[in-house]
Amino acid sequence: MEITFNTKPATSFMSVGFSSEVIEELNDHIDEELIDCMDRAEPIKFSHTLDYVGKMFGDYICRLSNTYMKNSNMDIVTDEKGAECNQSITGDEGREYDFKMISMNIERIFSDTSQQGSTDGELSCILYLKVPEQVAGMIEVPGWGMIDDGTAGETTEGFTHLTWGDISEPSLLKPVTEQYLKPQVGKMIMFPSWLKYNILPFSGEGESRILTANVNLTEK
Repeated sequence: MEITFNTKPATSFMSVGFSSEVIEELNDHIDEELIDCMDRAEPIKFSHTLDYVGKMFGDYICRLSNTYMKNSNMDIVTDEKGAECNQSITGDEGREYDFKMISMNIERIFSDTSQQGSTDGELSCILYLKVPEQVAGMIEVPGWGMIDDGTAGETTEGFTHLTWGDISEPSLLKPVTEQYLKPQVGKMIMFPSWLKYNILPFSGEGESRILTANVNLTEK
């Protein structure tokens, strides 16, 4: 008798930590150049072509996209998009990818409001720029940020809820397809754009500020 197991991972996401100096520079630029244009209810476009800080950061995100492709278990389905590209980098197994920044936005979330993530292209990312004190002080439950009963209670106020399939039902031998992430200033999460995310509401004062970006990539 011969027995083998074949496990198929559903997704991969990458965490990146930025220094406090980089986050402070980004927040200062947003406060000085963009804040007057910002509606509390709507995200503002952070230009990756006209804004010099946006362009530099957009180019860096494209390079991080290459790191993701080289280290994840994801593969790309070639399409006809991305004729004009920011970067052309050799990826995993000698493959060459064209990277094109599609969009960057700054989103501000205040008490008792939530934000449904909008994704496009092949890769998306979230960078936490500001986190309310009461959210930063919460303790993340071990086990991929999951809470025991699977509901978003006080332990996940202000957290990011990621989902990549139907809600898990362990009794049916289904794998976990969701995760609650505690936001941390300077932390970026990169993941495939088909994955859904939601920034959960929080109580009290403060602002949750995130930078979101979408990247298109095609294999040459």
